[in-house]
Amino acid sequence: MVVNREIGEIFKRAAAWLPPLSYLIAVTMLAGLVAGSMAVDPGLAFISWYWAFAIAGCLLGIFGALRIALGLGAPRWIGAALALPCHLWLVNVVKLIGDQPLSSMERIVFGLAAQLAFLAAAAGALRLVEWLSKPRFIFRVGYWFLAVFAVLACVDPAVSAAGWTFARTPYWLMPFQAVRAAATLVACGAFIGAALVLSLRRGGEPWTGVVLSLIVAHMLYDAMRLTFVLEVHERVVSLWGPATMLVAAIAVWRIGTVLHAGAVASGPSLAS
Repeated sequence: MVVNREIGEIFKRAAAWLPPLSYLIAVTMLAGLVAGSMAVDPGLAFISWYWAFAIAGCLLGIFGALRIALGLGAPRWIGAALALPCHLWLVNVVKLIGDQPLSSMERIVFGLAAQLAFLAAAAGALRLVEWLSKPRFIFRVGYWFLAVFAVLACVDPAVSAAGWTFARTPYWLMPFQAVRAAATLVACGAFIGAALVLSLRRGGEPWTGVVLSLIVAHMLYDAMRLTFVLEVHERVVSLWGPATMLVAAIAVWRIGTVLHAGAVASGPSLAS
């Protein structure tokens, strides 16, 4: 009996690091549908699944972020900030799939909006970690890095559009890239920290934090490579981007669902 009980505890702990069985079945079936449809009609299947992944990821990310804030009883603006990139991601998908090419002004506007949305979400994640822990000076430093880069991100396209040669000199580019790298490190650290703190809470599911941490780490690698190596590649539209973000959105949705269920079970005062 004792041995059986210990084996059961081991399996129970191991199961916490895996998604629910229903999620695994759904992912397996979805992968089979994608593979089958791509074999029948690759062009139509690509467009259909691209849209489906983008819309599903956007909706799951938005409602998952809001449910996280509600489940924790955190300030509502944190959920709104975390959900902000999903709105712009959907708009960007619509523009990329459209027949009309993006104008130079649209590229500037979308690029700036995406950066500001990313910084706002990072500030929300950083505030969430601070709200769940104790206020420390390091959080203030992180806010300052995010704020400074937000200002520089707004100034940079304006300076470039004005034709100032100063924007193409090392005196501007080097500080800009340095602040950008620091802000990116702060942002990705905030996202990973929030994912781990939420997933490792009592009653949480560690697999969600692992999934989000791996995806954010990959984003950090790409961002740093573009910042320091300055590699320029032609944009290749594939299912990898929306599929990856869909997986991240599912993890966010799962965290929000678990937190919201726990808040409801604890009492109406915590769920409100």
